[in-house]
Amino acid sequence: MLEVFKRDLSQNNKKLRKSGYILGLIYGPNLDKDIPIQIPKTPFLRFAEDNNNLSVDLLLDGEIKKCIITEIQSQPAFEGYTHINFKCIE
Repeated sequence: MLEVFKRDLSQNNKKLRKSGYILGLIYGPNLDKDIPIQIPKTPFLRFAEDNNNLSVDLLLDGEIKKCIITEIQSQPAFEGYTHINFKCIE
């Protein structure tokens, strides 16, 4: 399980990345609207090392969302991942 946090869209993306977060989005047919999130970088990197599949349980505001990773964006200038999309499957 990976804990993620809702992202305030008024915050500067560059500052969030420098603070150790990866930006992301949770979307899916069972959600009223897309949820912008920020993911702590170190726990995500540990998760990525330990898991070979794309399914993940996300803990958001005390609620578990079963998701699959649909897209990962990366740039070497940011030393790795810059944005991750998760599709909520439940």
